[in-house]
Amino acid sequence: MNLFELLSCNCSLTSDEISQILQQSPETLFIIDGFDELRLTQDIYDMSAHIHPLQKAPPDVILCGLLRGILPESLLLVTTKTNDTVSKLVKGQKRFIEIMGFYVMEVVKYFIKPYYSVTANESLFAACSIPVICRIISERVKLGAVTSGLETTTSIYVDFVSTLLEHHCQDLNQSVLSLLKSLGQLAERGMLEQQVMFNEKSLYKLDLDPAGSPFLCRFLFKRIIRQETMFSFMHLSFQEFFTALYYVLLDEKESQREMRELLRTVQRGWALSSWSHKDFSVADVEITRAKLLQPVILFLCGFCKKEWIPSFFQKHNMAVSISIETQLKEWINQCAWRYQNEHMLFILHCLYELHEKSFIAKVLEGLVVIDLSNTPLKMTDCWVLKYCLQCCEQMENLKLHVTPDNLKILQPDLCRCKELCGLEEEEVRLLRFLESVSGLKKVCLQLSNLTNTLADQVLSLIQACPSLIEFSGLEEEEVRLLRFLESVSGLKKVCLQLSNLTNTLADQVLSLIQACPSLIEFRFLCPHAGQFRCSLTNLVFVMENKGKSEVFECNKFSQNYHPMFEVFLNVNIEEIRLGVLDKTKDGKEVWNRRRILLTAPSQGVEPHVQRRLTESEFVNKHREELIQRVLSVMAIADCLKRKNMISSEMYSKVHAAEPRQEKMRLLLDALDSGGAAVKAEFYRLLKENEPHLVDDLESGLSRPH
Repeated sequence: MNLFELLSCNCSLTSDEISQILQQSPETLFIIDGFDELRLTQDIYDMSAHIHPLQKAPPDVILCGLLRGILPESLLLVTTKTNDTVSKLVKGQKRFIEIMGFYVMEVVKYFIKPYYSVTANESLFAACSIPVICRIISERVKLGAVTSGLETTTSIYVDFVSTLLEHHCQDLNQSVLSLLKSLGQLAERGMLEQQVMFNEKSLYKLDLDPAGSPFLCRFLFKRIIRQETMFSFMHLSFQEFFTALYYVLLDEKESQREMRELLRTVQRGWALSSWSHKDFSVADVEITRAKLLQPVILFLCGFCKKEWIPSFFQKHNMAVSISIETQLKEWINQCAWRYQNEHMLFILHCLYELHEKSFIAKVLEGLVVIDLSNTPLKMTDCWVLKYCLQCCEQMENLKLHVTPDNLKILQPDLCRCKELCGLEEEEVRLLRFLESVSGLKKVCLQLSNLTNTLADQVLSLIQACPSLIEFSGLEEEEVRLLRFLESVSGLKKVCLQLSNLTNTLADQVLSLIQACPSLIEFRFLCPHAGQFRCSLTNLVFVMENKGKSEVFECNKFSQNYHPMFEVFLNVNIEEIRLGVLDKTKDGKEVWNRRRILLTAPSQGVEPHVQRRLTESEFVNKHREELIQRVLSVMAIADCLKRKNMISSEMYSKVHAAEPRQEKMRLLLDALDSGGAAVKAEFYRLLKENEPHLVDDLESGLSRPH
């Protein structure tokens, strides 16, 4: 069919009439709802973008043609859960808008009625900005139900599903457990195939009664010459919920396998998301799939909650495998260590759903930085972050992108942060809130222009925070702040960014040094490197330039090869800046790269003749590295115990040991007792759970001690 025939399928107009309308009114608005539900392949994106409206093509190709501009004067409104693919297809000017949910004041009005008591539960009230949760909660409180225990998203959904099962599923021909498994199987298939609509045949195959399930909605779907009855879950979030529940209800072996595949799919999508390519690639399919599956992981984390979730399973004679919680915690711990910026917000939501304070503290307090500066935080995000902050005694570095209103949520708990960065120019009102943060030691402010109002606010902050020892973010056009710093008692460290040292600036620096006898370090970020100590004042001057960078040449690999990079640092290193060099802009390399042959040798380079280590030799050689770097200790120990390769007594010792390094040390001792066969199985499990670590060790990339 062509474009006009496709449009005529869903309206009473003929294709000829539609053609005439478009000719007379070229600025027609096309609305494409749910673009991400199309299962697009690489072939579609490789096709020519110049498709004529009368050209015959599959519907998905025609829709892609609309985005590529086959009707250049038309307007497009596209809804999608992920904008990666759309942004690559749309030609011309683009504007992306995120639908955040209900405005907070409207939620207040909605719950103002006497029989509502939601506003007392602050975290639940914040979640009500999400329309579907607002509807669920309103239905519950109308019945006088208690909402005080509903804090996580999973607990809200479990409570709602449990209520429907109790009041609307009494006359079913199948048990509750069978119903939930069937719904879960249907939901999982839809999630993996990006399908939200199901026909009656697919329901009957799973023994689902289309008329009897309160979790499914019926509607008529118009085909070309007929109408078909279709079904969907009452909301996409319920499809995600039942997918997670399906993994929980599987037997232990199947559950572990499905969980492992789910976590791998999401982590692979994260890895591919950093791979840049001018056109669409097959990687986009995996990136989109990973984003759509992330909510399933959140619900799985919520099912591990030990206070209210188990009552739901006990009530319906179900059991949650301990292996799910173990797998999730190992994965979260590993991802938190590896992704401390772009996926950190999702990891925080996972921790919030787990709602286990000791584990949250263990994960977050070991991180050097939590970088949320690239993501504007919503109100629900701030409540999640607030809870996580409350679980920690102290946090090293927190970078934020938050509005003043939402900062009020975080304000009482920011005192746990040693260093707070990410305040931008349009958010300078946040400085007023920081004055109440006790123990604040370091603030990093990003500015483009210094105003008198801002200078007054900075001065007020410095005077109100006697614990503040470093204020960075000053650039050369902002040196007037140096005059204010002269009045700060106890100032120990100043960081100044400049491109040229002028006489005026030098005089101001000298004046500051004379006025602040407590100053011990003055750091310059400038083109001239060096460090020296003043013989009279003992003040240390640090002149820094851009450090040398190591470049990995990856442009010669095929599109199906996506290299990943890990940086391991000596524990004594205090500061490092990482960046990516875009050779398409300046074509400069900052130094000669070091080439390490991981697999096949490059052309013209002869590899060294080297015998491959056996699995047992690998374990023996890299014992110390394994103790420090293996993250999935319990996942590997679980598999070894099931195969009777380690004793129950040794497994209990490994499980009880803290920290993670001690767990690994005990496990390696058990491997020594088991011999070569057990070490070979350990090697296989390690390669399955942490392939990048095995690759690093086998290629000779070791972490400095």
